[in-house]
Amino acid sequence: MTLGTRGDVQPFVALAGALDAAGHEAVVCGPHRFEDFVVGHGIRFAGVDDGPMRQLDSPAEAGKVIQGGVRARLRQVRSMPGMFNQVLADCWRVASAGAGAGAQAIVHNGQILAGQHLGEALGVPAVLGLPIPMYVPTAAFPWAGQALPTWQHYAYLGLYDAFYMLDDAAVLATAVVTLERYKLGER
Repeated sequence: MTLGTRGDVQPFVALAGALDAAGHEAVVCGPHRFEDFVVGHGIRFAGVDDGPMRQLDSPAEAGKVIQGGVRARLRQVRSMPGMFNQVLADCWRVASAGAGAGAQAIVHNGQILAGQHLGEALGVPAVLGLPIPMYVPTAAFPWAGQALPTWQHYAYLGLYDAFYMLDDAAVLATAVVTLERYKLGER
């Protein structure tokens, strides 16, 4: 399960291909916009809503998000939870009754939000698969932007955490509430 740009989807296509070659039946679950790309590589695909990816569909909207400053970021924080409602519903559909039903494990990137919760609800392992050390830089694999001296590395991590904490909290709160409703059969 993955959400994001082609750079987020392509590693899951490679992983699914390797799993298929090893005799497993892998399914890539990702935004509908990548169906042709995934299927074109001979991999089974299950689509989810594009959700927040729509912000990047027009150059004007993408520019507002990227260069809009604090006000644009705060608007994005307020709108982000609503962008995940259909994504989460689609994830549940795929994992519980769709192409992913009966899976022995869920491998997901952190952006899809539902991976760990779906694993718990369905009683299967859920593994966070991050093909780059962007979210968890280490001494061996520092932040992808540039190599930083130790004190700058930790300062970067502190700023990163502070800057994204509000956004992550709002999205995650919505995701947890929505997924708990699914678990309780309220949807």
